[in-house]
Amino acid sequence: MPENSIIFSSRAPIGYVAITKNELATNQGFKNLILIGNINPKYIYYYLTSIKSLAESMASGTTFLELSASKFKQIPFPLAPIEEQERIVNKIEEVITNIQDSINNIDLALKKAELYVDKTIYKLFNGNLLEDNNRNDKLPKLWKWKTLNQIGEIYSGGTPSTEVQEFWGEEICWITPSDLTNYKGKYISKGKKSISMKGLQNSSAKLLPPNSVLFSSRAPIGYVVISSNKLSTNQGFKNIIPNADVNPSFLYYFLKSIKNYANKIASGTTFLELSTEKFKQIPFPLPPIDEQNIIVEEIDNAVAYSDNLIEELLSQRRKSEHIKEKLLQDAFLGKLSSQLNSDSSVGTSLKKINLEKNIYLQNQRQVTKIRTVREKKKLVDVLKSNFKKTHFSFDDIIKTNSMSIDEMEVEFKILIEKEIVVKQYDNISKSIRFKLI
Repeated sequence: MPENSIIFSSRAPIGYVAITKNELATNQGFKNLILIGNINPKYIYYYLTSIKSLAESMASGTTFLELSASKFKQIPFPLAPIEEQERIVNKIEEVITNIQDSINNIDLALKKAELYVDKTIYKLFNGNLLEDNNRNDKLPKLWKWKTLNQIGEIYSGGTPSTEVQEFWGEEICWITPSDLTNYKGKYISKGKKSISMKGLQNSSAKLLPPNSVLFSSRAPIGYVVISSNKLSTNQGFKNIIPNADVNPSFLYYFLKSIKNYANKIASGTTFLELSTEKFKQIPFPLPPIDEQNIIVEEIDNAVAYSDNLIEELLSQRRKSEHIKEKLLQDAFLGKLSSQLNSDSSVGTSLKKINLEKNIYLQNQRQVTKIRTVREKKKLVDVLKSNFKKTHFSFDDIIKTNSMSIDEMEVEFKILIEKEIVVKQYDNISKSIRFKLI
C-alpha cells in the first residue's frame, strides 16, 4: 500500500481506520483503499470513522462478523468537491481539538479524583506511621501501638484439591486475589468459585465470619476487602477477625494505607510474599473505638465524594465522545456549518469539566487536617525515605506523603530537570517508572 492509502479493519473488530504514512502491507483483516484523483485522505478517514455502525450492519459471519470485499465496495460515499472536502476536514479538526482538550481535562480530573481517597487515608493516619520501616512513636493522645496479632485472630487460607470434584460446589464462597483485580468495593460476598463443606474440611481454608478483613499477601500484595458474609479464601491471603475494640472499616483503611510498607518487608524469589509471622508483627495504631468511628466516617465521606465526582466526570466524558461521533455524522450530512454556529455543547462541556476540576481541587485543600503536628518534608526527602533503592511511579509518591498533588507536581518537575530523578521505561509493566539518582 502506498503512502496516504486508507486501511479499514473488516473483522475482529470492524471499523478501525488509519491513513498510511509510508508504504506498508496488511493482513487479511483489512479492506484498503488506494486513492485516485483529487481526494483528501483525511476526508475519507473521517467518513469511514463515522460509518462504523453501518459497516457492522452489512457484515456477516458465525464465529465473528466480517465485512466482505463486495459489501465494502457497496458502502455509499458522499464525494464532495475538493474545496468542500478541505473545508469539512478543517472544521472537523478544529472542533475535535476542542473536544479532545475537554476529554484530556476529564482524564486529568479522573486521575486526581481516584487519588483523592488515597491522600485522605494517608492524612487521616497521620502521614507515614511506618516511616523508614520503623514505627513513628508520635501518636495522638490515647492512641496505642499494637501489632496485628494483638488486635484480632489471624488466619491464612487454602485450596482444596482440584482433582476431587466433591470438594467444589456452591456451599461456601471462596475468594482468591484474582477476584480483587479491578475490584472497587469495600465489601465482598463471593468470588468466581465456591467450595463445598468437604472441601473446607479437607484443606487449610478457614470459614471466616462477616466483617473479617482480608489482605492479599502475594500476587499481588495489598488488596484489602471486608467479608459481608461467611466465606473462605485461598492461601494468597492473611485474614483478620478483629477484636471487639477494633472497627473492621478502620482496620481496612489502615491496611490499604500500608501497601508499600507490606511490600518492603515481604520476601521471595519467584514473587514477593508476606509471611504470616511478618504480617502478625506489623505495627498497628489503635485509637479509642469512638475515634476509630469518626475516622471511618470521614474516609467514607471522602470515598462517597470521590465516587460521585468520578461518576459525573465519566458522564461528561461520554457526552464529549458522543459530541465527537455526532460531529462526524453531521459533517457528511451537510449539517456541520449550522451545528458549529448553533450548538455550544462542546464549550459547555469544557466549562463544566473545568468547574468540576476546580471543585475537586478546592475540596482536596479542605481535607481533614493531620491529627499530629509533624514537620513538612521536602519531596526529595520523602523519595529518599521510601524509594532509595527501588523504582517508583508518580502514583506511588502521591500515596506516601502529605503534600497536595499540585505542589508535588511542581516540585517533582524540578527534581527531573535537575536530574535528581530520572525516567526509565519498565519492560515488565510497560510503563514509565522513575529512579532516584
